[in-house]
Amino acid sequence: MDESPPTQNPISPPTEQPTLVLISHSHRHPLSQTPNIKCDLRKVSNPPKHIRDAYDGRSKRLREHMMHMEDFTSLLVASKKGIEEKMVALLESRNGKL
Repeated sequence: MDESPPTQNPISPPTEQPTLVLISHSHRHPLSQTPNIKCDLRKVSNPPKHIRDAYDGRSKRLREHMMHMEDFTSLLVASKKGIEEKMVALLESRNGKL
């Protein structure tokens, strides 16, 4: 088996990609550093109590339920757009395209 490192493409050298860090915090204890983008999940209505009691965010059933809630999907779409815009702006600033 060949264990030599992969060769790099000389035409388009690899660039350092920005890192997305997700932090969950309570309203009572705000972040010590101001985030570049913030999504407030308190705007999303809670799923029914029997689902909240039985499942957490790792549960496929809870995720499926949330994907049928309009306020959640709207926040998800807006958050994704905001994150993508911030990442593109960051990449452009790093590459001197501002």
